[in-house]
Formats: sequence, C-alpha cells, structure tokens
Amino acid sequence: MAISPDRLASRRPPTLRLTSIDVAWWRIDAQPPDTWRWDGFPLPRNRFDAPGRRVRYAARTERGAFREHFDGSRRTVSGRDAALSVVRLVGRVRVLDLRNEHTLDLLGLDAEIATGRSDRAMRTCWALSERLLDWYDGGLDGLVYTSRTTPQTSVNLAFTAVAPLQPSVVGPLAERRELLDQLVVDDGFRVDLPGWV
Repeated sequence: MAISPDRLASRRPPTLRLTSIDVAWWRIDAQPPDTWRWDGFPLPRNRFDAPGRRVRYAARTERGAFREHFDGSRRTVSGRDAALSVVRLVGRVRVLDLRNEHTLDLLGLDAEIATGRSDRAMRTCWALSERLLDWYDGGLDGLVYTSRTTPQTSVNLAFTAVAPLQPSVVGPLAERRELLDQLVVDDGFRVDLPGWV
C-alpha cells in the first residue's frame, strides 16, 4: 500500500527510538554558514520541510552532495554556480533513521518516504516532519534517510536549527576541480564554468 499522510501514526509510538551519529556531512550552499537563517518557508519546498520551520539538507559524501544539489539541473554546473560554497559539517546528532525497517513500520511508512516524488509522497514527507518536530519538541536534530541519487554510496541528513553541527566552508565550488573532473567522468556531469577545459 502506498504511503500517505492518512496512514502516518497519529501519536508517537512508545518504542520509536532516536540514534546518535557522529560523522562528517557535506552541503552545497549559496550562503556561508554564518549567515544562515532558520526562518521557515510559508509552504514546504523540499522533502522534509515542515510548514513554518526551516530544515536544511546534507549528504554523507561530498560526491553525494553534488549529485543531490545538481539533480534538478540534470547535473549541469554552470557559471552562476561557481561561487556556491562547499560546506563540511561535523558533530554528534540525535536523529531518527528512516533506513530502519522497524522505524518505518512503526510510522506506517515504507522506503518511498525517501525516494518518492509524487504529490502524495511529498505531502507525506511534510506531514511526517511536522509531526516529528512536534513529538520531540526540540529534542530531534534531524532525519537520516536513503539518498535517491546515491543510494549505494551515501545517505542524506535533513537537519534542524538545534542540530549541534559545526560547519566549515571548504571553498567555493569552482575550486573543487578534482572532484568535478571525477563527476564528469563517473557521473555524467556537464561543467560549464569560466576557464574550464
């Protein structure tokens, strides 16, 4: 049966458990971390956005962050992307792991919660995020879920303002030349940056 907001658990299941993860995460961002704002969007935009509450996203690998960020542009990196910041985040976070089958069962979900693109699937993601933030009331740093674009090599993190992650800017995207070369060869990226050969 397909996931839907109506099938979500209405109350927090007593055996639903958070887990702690302490690894590095990667993110591509237009703003440096010290200017990040956490005002929520009036309407959800991305997978685990909750109405009126800001969520940001990161990938377990730098390659995964590039694949996620540029999925909507068909993996084309253009001149306007040159100044985007590559951000590395580190810290121990308490998360709900949506890769866990028991967790999915408790919530009335399946793997579509991480990969589905239909309106129904996205409405379920938004409802889940809002419900979890209410249930944990500041005690949830984020959600870990299967990456749709790199399911075998990376996972994604949707993190909140309370997540104790320390961000550092690795550099502008245009300076990640070795990785960009690899993405062109291995992942079918098209790079159209000034001075790119």
